[in-house]
Amino acid sequence: MAVCTIEVERAGDNLFVIRGCQYGHGTMQITSARDKDDLSIDPERRAYLQVSLKGRWGMVARILRRSDDAVLHEVEARGGSCTLSYDPGDCVRIDVYTLDVQEEELILSAPYSAGLSHLLSWQGVTLEGGVLQKRFPRSRFLYGETSIEAAIREFRLQCDYRIGTSGYSNMDEKRCRELDLRLGQYEHAVVGLVNHSIAEVRHTLPAARPGIVHGSSGMGVDLALMRVANENNIPNIGTTCLEYLWYVDNASQGPKVLIARSKEDYNRLYVSQLDILLAANGAETSFKMDVHAATEALIPVIPIDIIGMLGSKVPAFKTDPATGERRVNDAVGVLLKTWLLIDWNNVPASYADDRFPLVARKFSNCVVARVRELIAPKHGYSIVR
Repeated sequence: MAVCTIEVERAGDNLFVIRGCQYGHGTMQITSARDKDDLSIDPERRAYLQVSLKGRWGMVARILRRSDDAVLHEVEARGGSCTLSYDPGDCVRIDVYTLDVQEEELILSAPYSAGLSHLLSWQGVTLEGGVLQKRFPRSRFLYGETSIEAAIREFRLQCDYRIGTSGYSNMDEKRCRELDLRLGQYEHAVVGLVNHSIAEVRHTLPAARPGIVHGSSGMGVDLALMRVANENNIPNIGTTCLEYLWYVDNASQGPKVLIARSKEDYNRLYVSQLDILLAANGAETSFKMDVHAATEALIPVIPIDIIGMLGSKVPAFKTDPATGERRVNDAVGVLLKTWLLIDWNNVPASYADDRFPLVARKFSNCVVARVRELIAPKHGYSIVR
């Protein structure tokens, strides 16, 4: 099965192309110029790679440095092509995700490679003929502007305010040991904070109906919000993209899931549905995409250092050992360092003091204040506490 075609063009000494590399039985690798004598590229100079995508609605190529799987660029089918430079002494791997539309289902495909082997541990992912696949019912999983806009309109009719979170997605046993946290402690803390805020809104502004917007994956902050929605029977909607769709439960029953083409589209789509974003720590993606997109859209962001509240600590930045680059390790830690915000966790620090109730009250007060602005004045000011 040929998943897609990528063209890489050569022009002069520094730009080369390989035409018509068919995907299906492995991932195309562009190796060092030292290994490709016919390319005639000076190995001491930087090489350039041009990638062009031509194909279906859903198609994204991720170009990664093989030494550390760092993403160098992403290309969408609708965007056409990209040109990037890379170190000729390294290798480049290209992963391609495509979404095929059938009458009853959507089929997500990608050529198998070692870099994607972890996907096989997720429910519903199969490997056949060198191609990874996962199938989704069209009744629940929506793509395309018309379907997505209709789903959002329907969702908005069910609620008066919508809460989402940004934070860590992978809080497995290893990660919890590194942070000296118990397994599930982070997620349950997020559940507790959001539940407290919704209960406070219901008590203060009983006419206001909550809604939950999440990233659909069954882990981290997404899992926490899905629990809040399920336990309280709150309307909720999921948002994802081709790269993250692998991690989404493909059951026929459940909330609608909106599929964006790329991570950038996903973040814009996600925050466009929000009225409040809880920033619950999170790494570079949370900082550069979620918080940034919410700020651009003028969506109130409430940062809470949940890891610190739980008595642990994570550095705001970390250094990439492969490149020496400084990367965001804790989005909220960076915000507290750079925005000069009042640190809600700078409260009684003795071991005997429980900081969760104070943080929950402060967060809930912020949510109530925001919801009061969103609902009709006759409801927003009918109860004064």
